[in-house]
Amino acid sequence: MATGFEQRHENDVAGLLWIHRFGWLRSLELGRLMWPRDSYSRTRADRIIRGWLARRLVIARQLPDGARRSVVLSESGARLLQDAGYTSARSGKDWGETDGKRWWPNHTWRHDLLAAGILSLLFEGGYAIHSEKMLRRDNPDLTKIPDGMASKGERVIWLEVESTRKTGKAMRELASALDVVASGECGAVSGIQPNVAMVAYVESVPDERGYGLNHRQRVITAIQKTSRQDVEVTWARCQLVGCGVAGITVEKALVPVDKASRILEVLNANGWTKETNGCLVANYEGIRAIVWEDEVMGWSYLLEGEDVPYSAEQADNMTAAKRGCASLLAAR
Repeated sequence: MATGFEQRHENDVAGLLWIHRFGWLRSLELGRLMWPRDSYSRTRADRIIRGWLARRLVIARQLPDGARRSVVLSESGARLLQDAGYTSARSGKDWGETDGKRWWPNHTWRHDLLAAGILSLLFEGGYAIHSEKMLRRDNPDLTKIPDGMASKGERVIWLEVESTRKTGKAMRELASALDVVASGECGAVSGIQPNVAMVAYVESVPDERGYGLNHRQRVITAIQKTSRQDVEVTWARCQLVGCGVAGITVEKALVPVDKASRILEVLNANGWTKETNGCLVANYEGIRAIVWEDEVMGWSYLLEGEDVPYSAEQADNMTAAKRGCASLLAAR
């Protein structure tokens, strides 16, 4: 059995390591990460933070707008982690800005707080998580880094948090990344391949000019302008308490691309013919669109024609299978 000192050291390493992985944390998010699904996790985190402050292992930073206190690693806290084998640990004393009299966080702090809140909730749900800071450190050559990743079983989430007005170029890059992830064509990030495109957002958030922003619709519009095939997006609508995320409502939805919609109209106009094997077939510019249902796989679809990859895809129902054919044709 571990002694009291050994147990305290284990808790120190576990908690300080989470701060290192995110850069900074509040007690709410830290509590979820250290004691998932514990009703008193925030109280326990407040208690351990007080001990760290007394031992000068962390530095307290007061966030604006009533967002409460955050903590970063001190030099002593970073050394404790380095001695435990986490050699990349560094002090966070330079996070934010100061004029010598007062301190304020960097301009992305609200966005970072949302990401930390969402990832901590996913962690409570049994996911392994990777913060943006971890991903940037481990993947220095990647040009596009998500705001976080989470994995459980075969689900590997690429997380994008929408909290501010993006430029047209940034929106196109976002839509392109979601398209690649949803299509299963994304390369490995930190050794795992993302296959779920998740967009987290807060409804009815005013921008810096006071105008209302509909983040969900902006993302949908960007996808429809840039993608060549339908994109399945997992939407995570955030419920806030103060500035932090208290909960998320998850909804999976298909973002239809205009070109695919037009092709589906042509397929339907040409008519779907039932062949002797039970398959429904429609033609589009010399290519056969085929959908069928069997007892094992349910509804499936594929394209058949010259220079067309022969690969079947699955769908939830007949309508979705026909739509899938149109999406594949749009992507050609």
